[in-house]
Amino acid sequence: MRWCLAIILALVPLCVVAQGDAPADAEGSITLEALPSRLLADGAFVEIAAAEAGTTRSWSRAGAMIDALTSDVESLTVRTSPSVLEGLPLSALVSFDRQWRFVGHRIAAVDGEIQDQLAPLAKDAQALREKRQAWETTVQSAGLAPASGLRARVSALQRALHDAERALATPLAEGLDLAERAARLAGAVERGQGHVARELRRRDRGLAALDSPPLWRAEAWRPPPTAAERQGGNVELDFLARYESVPHPMRNAALALLVLALPFLVWGLRRTRRVLAASGASSAHLDVLSRPWSTWLLMALVGLMLAQIDGPVLRTKLLMLLALFPAMRLQPADVRRLFGRWFYLAGGLFLVAILAELLAESALWHRLLVLALASAASMVLGTWWVRQRGRDGRTRLDRTVAGVVLVFAALSAVAAIANAVGNVTLGSLVALGVVESIYVGLLAFAAAHVLTAFAALPTLWRSRFVDQPPLHVGQLVAAVLALLKLGLLAGWGLWTLDALRLLDPMHDLALRLGAVEVGIGEAQATLAGITILVAVVVASFWLSSTLRRILAGDVLPALRLPRGVGNSIATLTHYAVLLVGFAFALSAAGFELSKLAIVLGALGVGIGLGLQDVVRNFVSGLILMVERPLQPGDVVDLGGDVGKVREIGMRATTISTYDGAEVVVPNGLLLAEKMTNWTLTSDRRRIELTVGVAYGSDPRVVLALLQKTTEQVPGVQTDPVPLVLFSGFGESSLDFIIRAWTARIDDAALLRSELGLAIHDALAQAGIEIPFPQRDLRLRDWPPGGAASV
Repeated sequence: MRWCLAIILALVPLCVVAQGDAPADAEGSITLEALPSRLLADGAFVEIAAAEAGTTRSWSRAGAMIDALTSDVESLTVRTSPSVLEGLPLSALVSFDRQWRFVGHRIAAVDGEIQDQLAPLAKDAQALREKRQAWETTVQSAGLAPASGLRARVSALQRALHDAERALATPLAEGLDLAERAARLAGAVERGQGHVARELRRRDRGLAALDSPPLWRAEAWRPPPTAAERQGGNVELDFLARYESVPHPMRNAALALLVLALPFLVWGLRRTRRVLAASGASSAHLDVLSRPWSTWLLMALVGLMLAQIDGPVLRTKLLMLLALFPAMRLQPADVRRLFGRWFYLAGGLFLVAILAELLAESALWHRLLVLALASAASMVLGTWWVRQRGRDGRTRLDRTVAGVVLVFAALSAVAAIANAVGNVTLGSLVALGVVESIYVGLLAFAAAHVLTAFAALPTLWRSRFVDQPPLHVGQLVAAVLALLKLGLLAGWGLWTLDALRLLDPMHDLALRLGAVEVGIGEAQATLAGITILVAVVVASFWLSSTLRRILAGDVLPALRLPRGVGNSIATLTHYAVLLVGFAFALSAAGFELSKLAIVLGALGVGIGLGLQDVVRNFVSGLILMVERPLQPGDVVDLGGDVGKVREIGMRATTISTYDGAEVVVPNGLLLAEKMTNWTLTSDRRRIELTVGVAYGSDPRVVLALLQKTTEQVPGVQTDPVPLVLFSGFGESSLDFIIRAWTARIDDAALLRSELGLAIHDALAQAGIEIPFPQRDLRLRDWPPGGAASV
């Protein structure tokens, strides 16, 4: 029945439009001619609205979630009151901040679900009210007879509209009540987050102050109970239990995807390893290919951490601890050579750091454990740095890692000293942050090695499929790997700053500096806008250059386009990306693009005054890229300058001459003057050599000898066949012309030399003389006795 009503409701408006869609009058009443069609359409709409209101639209799930969230918010409100927060350790404050964020995300999700259900109800209720008012106005103004059948139909429709409105009122009121409760919870979450944020800022400002007695005093060994000890339980463990009790679709989806990917990953890596073994090829990623289970486990753990990055810190660190074994097995060779068995010490220190956080509410045990951790980290890192400093042949990676380790060793020593003298908060923060940063760095090294190995898989499989064309992925893989490694480095840096409680202060400082305005006169800009402008422009240049290399070296050659089309596409794409990036940079920096009209007007005046040559060369460059009369690598002769085209720019073209010079030719001259392109359609070149033999030689024998000799010279093309011609009678020789072709113009000079040597040897072996110029002298008026005097 509902499907039939839906079809009627969809078809009736079409019928109304076909009939002219008779309008209502000014008071909102329906005209008489439109009454039949409107009765049918509104009746169908009422049936559907009533059916929707009568269906089991239960708010029980949303209500249960609101009830559970209300309990969580009330509990967190009590546990994060300002008086309680003052006695909590810093790690508990961070945990409460994450708990408030987690509850806030859940409330936002529930509120979104409620709004999605309320929207169609509110829309139907609004439509029913408007239709009811329209029919009431129509009954009052149309003058329908009370006893007429049409009036009865209208009255029945009015009753149906009224009943549908009443049916929708109940679920609509329930939904609005839940939405109001969700809004109140959101306000409570905002207030709770504000309390925790203020306490965190106060703690950050007071990190340099002493908060405990020195260890050499007796009262340091009998500290008063903390607020967490008075509450009972561990804040982070409670958060972990509450977090795991909530359904997580993202985690379930990630787990399902990882389980499904496991057999394909194991099969692919083992197959690649067999291919490499069969072909005898070596790879720097054999450790990844030979350890598919470790690779999958590392990917699974990293995926779970990223899927629930807003969860408890303890959960994330436990997953990181589980990643110790696969990360150690998948470290690159350089890192393994650099650290060796020190890996396991890093894992042990990280385990101690987790235990110290679990004991954060027990002031004495936490302090002693952190002191031991800071002292051990300082000694381990210092010992490693001293041993590494004495090694010879250290690479850039060795020196960079050694510098970072030295800084961390110094920070660990500072943490131990601060803990001992009474600044437990600072000592704990620095010690735990250093250990976590080192451990995350090792995981980042392993992840980068795995990503590099997966990126190299297409290249490794080339040797298996020798009959297929090569994969043009080199530039693309290099660009993607560079971005991934840069992302891993940035992630490690952000993690380190956050672990040391420096991320928020640096963010606030950046916001304050970015708001500073600089400029000249009326031209004002903020430092943030200038920074964004520079960053976007640099990113645009990098992206355009990378995209140009990928298109020119990987993608376009595989498409078998006509000669020169690929270079034109790559170059035009390069400049198009730059143009779009420049416009985006101006927009991101706060510059109104509408003001570009002023700049374009000034540019037009400049063109009219003195930029004609620049514009002419720019347009000529576009024409060269579209018509393609020359391409990079072509051998051209332009006004006596012979060389190869190295680059075609938007303003000028660079030609490398055979003498080693670089000639920059404006593009306008290339179109305005005569240019000889020796390789426009082919790289073939004709060689012409003139040979003279002595008078008395048989020309036919010489022709046959020269023809045979020319055809036997390596590099001479057989199509077209070399041609030997008797050109005429010289002053002292019979002259012949040899014309031969070479497939590559670069070999023309060498082939001409080889051809000349072969002809010289052939003529010498045949006894045919190559004469030198001869002159007959006739002496007149020889003086008497001249011979005697000579």
